Amino acid sequence: MKIFARNNKIKIRKEDLNDAKASSASFNNLDVQKRAFLNVLGARVAINGLFNEKIDANNIYSLYTVNTIREKVDIADIYYKNLKIDVRVIFNEDEIFIPKQHRLLNIEPDLYLVIKIEKFETAQVLGYFYPSQIDETQCNGDYYFIDKNVLERPKKTKTFLDEVVPAKRDNHDILNRENVEELFVKLTDRQISDAEFKTLIYSVGNEPSLRERLSDFENFEFIAYNTSENEIWQKDGVLNIIGAQDNYNPQTLEEETFEEAMADDATKTSKEIIDDLFNDSEFESTENSQDYGEEQPQVHDELETIEEVAQAETEQTEQTEQTEETEETIVDEQSEQAEQSDEVAQAETEQTEPS
Repeated sequence: MKIFARNNKIKIRKEDLNDAKASSASFNNLDVQKRAFLNVLGARVAINGLFNEKIDANNIYSLYTVNTIREKVDIADIYYKNLKIDVRVIFNEDEIFIPKQHRLLNIEPDLYLVIKIEKFETAQVLGYFYPSQIDETQCNGDYYFIDKNVLERPKKTKTFLDEVVPAKRDNHDILNRENVEELFVKLTDRQISDAEFKTLIYSVGNEPSLRERLSDFENFEFIAYNTSENEIWQKDGVLNIIGAQDNYNPQTLEEETFEEAMADDATKTSKEIIDDLFNDSEFESTENSQDYGEEQPQVHDELETIEEVAQAETEQTEQTEQTEETEETIVDEQSEQAEQSDEVAQAETEQTEPS
């Protein structure tokens, strides 16, 4: 099945729905869970849609893939070349909201991409707009309101994106790696001040190498925390294969609580549409659950399960054992050949000795 359906609508893949749900379920605040779910889903759907237009966008070191940042910031950043794009998911064209956080934290993207979700089966790209087009007088406490008429709908998306000039960043305020790690420890320990968080998020948001380091550092913190909790993390080789931002344990995930919370909204709003999805037993009824063909976009998972890590560890151990057995067999054969050579040499010596 192709990624695009009729009318140029993007098929929402079951794996993206499941990953978005799992990536948001660990947060205690239920509003944060909903927000994180939409951010993860929107970013992945956008990457799939752009891929179909031969545009190689990615989320390899996106801020939203870092669990502690995903919890605090309403962000869905993806990247195309040097361009930063933030994806906004909506359900109604007349309700386009942009978080004030982006401007307050100085992490605005070069472009906003607006995607409309329809029954969590398909999505449609409504268009792009620049941060400079935000009217600050149109807002509430947390969000700016965007008029749908400002959205730009390019006929050739790749040409349009290639012509956008990335905003210049002030490198003077960007921290070095050591300071980023120090503040990230404070963040994970929930001891970071608002000023420190603003400095941290600005630094990692504007420097790719720091986003990479932050992602790696969170993996290290996660493994260190779990070492005493699960013997899997104590085995050799795990540190070489872990590459996730988040951990999902089906046995401890309180899915029922999440689904009940999603059903709290009484009116037919965006939230209730989410309710319908989460009441749909693990998304099994999603119509596009078949394979999508051989070629797929490279979307970096926000999580990696313990079972996957254990499986990789088992396979690595089996390969090591096979290699050791092969080496032992070779040594035995060589020893046997050497003994045979000695016996032949001895026999030849005895034949040449005089009677």
